[in-house]
Amino acid sequence: MTFTLLIIAILTGLLLHYTMLGRGIYAIGGNPEVAKRAGFNIMKIQFFVYTYIGNVACVVLGIFILRAISSGFNIIGFSNHFRNVIWGSMLVLVPLLITLCQELQIEYGIRHEVLTH
Repeated sequence: MTFTLLIIAILTGLLLHYTMLGRGIYAIGGNPEVAKRAGFNIMKIQFFVYTYIGNVACVVLGIFILRAISSGFNIIGFSNHFRNVIWGSMLVLVPLLITLCQELQIEYGIRHEVLTH
């Protein structure tokens, strides 16, 4: 997990310090009006930042969840082969179930409650 977080931190640092997008992020953080006058597209940059942070949060949360499940497998005493079968099944079934719920317009989790109240 530490290696993954280190890679994310390095990529984020490179993005912020060596790209025009990074300069736009700093400019918006300093003063959005000045950044807009300088020619930065505020909406696109903010969309990227929110998407990037959301994806990083998903990766980190996924790592924590997988570590917790793996610890549970160790406590129970599952073999490595059985663990790999479960991981592979989860990688296929979870996105499949999410897509199915979206297609059938089934609300899942607390997302619906938060957005409607």
